[in-house]
Amino acid sequence: DGYDIETFYHTEADYSGLPSSDIQSLCNDSEGTLWVGTAKGLCRYDPYKDRFVTCLQEDSLTLGGFNIVDILEDQDKLLWLAAYRSGVVVYNPRDQSLKRFVHDPASPNSLSSNNIFSIFQDSDKNIWITSYDGGVNLYIPEDDSFLHFRHDPENPKSLLGDNIHAMAEDTNRNHWFACNYAGLSSINLKR
Repeated sequence: DGYDIETFYHTEADYSGLPSSDIQSLCNDSEGTLWVGTAKGLCRYDPYKDRFVTCLQEDSLTLGGFNIVDILEDQDKLLWLAAYRSGVVVYNPRDQSLKRFVHDPASPNSLSSNNIFSIFQDSDKNIWITSYDGGVNLYIPEDDSFLHFRHDPENPKSLLGDNIHAMAEDTNRNHWFACNYAGLSSINLKR
C-alpha cells in the first residue's frame, strides 16, 4: 500500500514510555502536544525523542485504577481527564498540579459518580461530565461543585437514563445526551 505505519506499545524489554498498551483516549492540545490516556495513566508524546513521557500514573489516590477514557483541553489549557472508576482529574501541564473531583455521598454537590465516560465543553465554555451510573454533571466553577441531571422515573422531563455514554451540542445550543439502551435526551439551558 506504500504507507509505513509506526507502532508504539508497552513492553518491559523495549520501553516506549507508554505506561500501558491499553490506549483509551487521545487529545491533541492547542500547542500541538499529543496526550495519550491509557488504562494506567496519562502520557505525552515527545517528537524529538520519538517516545512517550508518563505524566500521571496509578497511585495511592486512585479509587479503582487510573483508566483515562477521555481527555479535554479547556480554554485555560488545563486537561480534564475522565478516569473511569476514579472520577475526574484536572491536570495543569505547565506546573503539573492536579485538582481531583470524586463522588462524595456526604456532599450532594459533588460529582454524581466516579464512573466517568466523557467530558465535553460547550459553546459557552461550560464543562459537562457524563457517567455510567450518575447521569450528567455540569461543573459550577464558582464553588467547584456540580449540578446533576439524572433520570427520575416519576418525571417524564428527566433524562431517559443515568448511563450516559456521550454528548454533543447542536447549532441551536441544544445539549444532546446518549442514554445507553434508553435513547436520546436533550436540554437547552438558554430556554
